[in-house]
Amino acid sequence: MKPGISFLQSRAHLVFYGVIPLVLFWVSCSSTVSPPSTTEQESANRAIEILHQDKQIFRAFDRLMDWSYSRYEFTETIGSNHYLSSTNLVRMDTTGNPFLITGSIASDSLSDIIRAILPEDAPYLLERFKDDFIYEITSDTSYWSLPATKIKIVSRLGSDQDLITATYIYDRATNQLVHVRYQSFHSTILTKEQSSYQIQLRPVGTVWVPYRVSMNVSLQLPFGKLETYGRHVTFYNYALRSSG
Repeated sequence: MKPGISFLQSRAHLVFYGVIPLVLFWVSCSSTVSPPSTTEQESANRAIEILHQDKQIFRAFDRLMDWSYSRYEFTETIGSNHYLSSTNLVRMDTTGNPFLITGSIASDSLSDIIRAILPEDAPYLLERFKDDFIYEITSDTSYWSLPATKIKIVSRLGSDQDLITATYIYDRATNQLVHVRYQSFHSTILTKEQSSYQIQLRPVGTVWVPYRVSMNVSLQLPFGKLETYGRHVTFYNYALRSSG
């Protein structure tokens, strides 16, 4: 065996047995979840208690039949070799009948999107995973110029959870959930998925009604292929529907 090759092999062994353990040690340390402080634990307990309250935000969509309103919708799908988009504008009149302005009346239900924004099994809602997240409660904020309470949730650095950010806003006068925004990022060896969902209500008089529902999902596939889907729905021009 040539002396040069033996020397290189020895250097390689030093790198493998010397540097690699240090790297593994650094990775193991960096992936360790920092334990929550007493203040963080109290904030988490209070936040989870609030988040488990009845989510009346769903009922706002059930009550749409009590109103006449306009609904604007934009949908787009972007892929490596294609792009599709559509718009839909419908006016619901005072008798409950749709009046098509542009697009198509046929439209799938928003219920799947709404449920995706508020999953009952979200890890930050579960007691056993609460140490994986940081909960921040702001009690002196406002929403639509009305007093509100905001809860912001972020996955804790080093936890086994996906990168998640969620924001919940409650109207302080009624304790009703009026705004939800959920963002997540999930990565594997082959794919990356980034998603963003949002529900917003707005006040009409003393009643909270749907204002906006939106979603964006981006999926990075193997070989650089990117698929993106977005859907955005806005409700406006509200007026109480005539009883006659």
